[in-house]
Amino acid sequence: MYWLEFFGGTETAVVEAGMRRTYTSLLLRCGIRALGIRNLPDGRIEFCLRRRDMRALEQVALARGLVPPQPEMCRGFPRVLAFLRRRPGVLVGAALAAGLIAASSLFVWRVDIVCLDNAQGAAERDRLDLDEVRRVLSEGGVDVGLFLPSLDVRDVENRILAGQKEISWMAINRSGTVLSVEVRPAHVPDVDRTEALRPEEGYAVGTNLVADGDGRILSFSVQGGQTVVSAEQMVTEGTLLATGMYTSETGDIVGMRVHGEVLAETVRTLCAEIPLVRSSAIPVDVTRREWTLVAFGKPLLHISWPLFDVGEIVTFLQTFRFWDKNAGISGEKYGIITDETILQDPPKAITLWDGVPLPLVLQSATVLQCTEERYVLTEEEAAACAKKVLDGAMAALGAREILSCEESFSYRDDTLYAVRYVYCIDNIAREEEFRIKTDP
Repeated sequence: MYWLEFFGGTETAVVEAGMRRTYTSLLLRCGIRALGIRNLPDGRIEFCLRRRDMRALEQVALARGLVPPQPEMCRGFPRVLAFLRRRPGVLVGAALAAGLIAASSLFVWRVDIVCLDNAQGAAERDRLDLDEVRRVLSEGGVDVGLFLPSLDVRDVENRILAGQKEISWMAINRSGTVLSVEVRPAHVPDVDRTEALRPEEGYAVGTNLVADGDGRILSFSVQGGQTVVSAEQMVTEGTLLATGMYTSETGDIVGMRVHGEVLAETVRTLCAEIPLVRSSAIPVDVTRREWTLVAFGKPLLHISWPLFDVGEIVTFLQTFRFWDKNAGISGEKYGIITDETILQDPPKAITLWDGVPLPLVLQSATVLQCTEERYVLTEEEAAACAKKVLDGAMAALGAREILSCEESFSYRDDTLYAVRYVYCIDNIAREEEFRIKTDP
């Protein structure tokens, strides 16, 4: 009965003390049932009727020449409709909010990656790089903003597992708008490099050691194969140093992995190019600040201060029109341009009050007015820069022993070309795979 009263509506009226007996008699004679009657301290009476019963009481009172009581309070669904007729924006806003909530439930708001091996303290070689897994998932389409009805979980799992040797198992679970991706690493044991490679049909497969430069061999240490050079022998680049191919006792040709090192006196050539004319952008003054609101990885709103053009504001229609296209910071707009440079601030993630991140990111940047400054290096400054570059390359060379160095400098087209010949003792062995047809 309560629901009938709610949808039909109720009205509450107050009758003065002098008319209370009259209206009480009218209610009894007309058979109108009051939902509630309350005596007020000043002698008045308050009664609550259904809307249709209140209309019937008003007609009876008018027929008898009485002033019908005026309702002081209305309740129920008709009051809600009257309120919405006066304020249609409330209904429109509620419909838009419901639509946005329904639409937002069709997209991924967060992607959680869980690796139990990492949490249980697995060995370093068995741990997975979750940032790399997140990058692989993003390239595979699993990221914030993914349209959930288009998600084929099994297809995504198979594609990612087929292209990743580090992951042995993956499960993508959905909880509302959150995807939980569970992964397990592939526990690959250390491979004995001396074991035979898996032969192809009709071929013997293995590796050789060849020289990656000219030199005089001093010593060698080779495993899994046979050395074909000797100490004090002069070799040139590409010379075979050791082979992993041998003939078994049954007369079959077998390919093996051969690895090791061959130390030799050799020459390493290092090069550096130093432009003599350099230009740089010098910030002069701050021209404006820019803010970009990014939703689901797509730019939603772009504003600049103090001045901005209307064309800079990305509307909702434009956002959904270009939703399937790549979005982000344009390389043509952001970076060093003709007379301005833009400094990007770290993006700020927007979260709820309990810390749950939303798929909203606020990106801010400062636009600086710049002037171009050109600087011409002297020969001494260019030579010093070249020496610094060559020293870094020589340090990264990793040679066993540096015997001597020779340098040469030449200038051409406003550029210094520096070459350093490093005489050293270094490992000149490089692995190279081979395939030999065994079937006649």
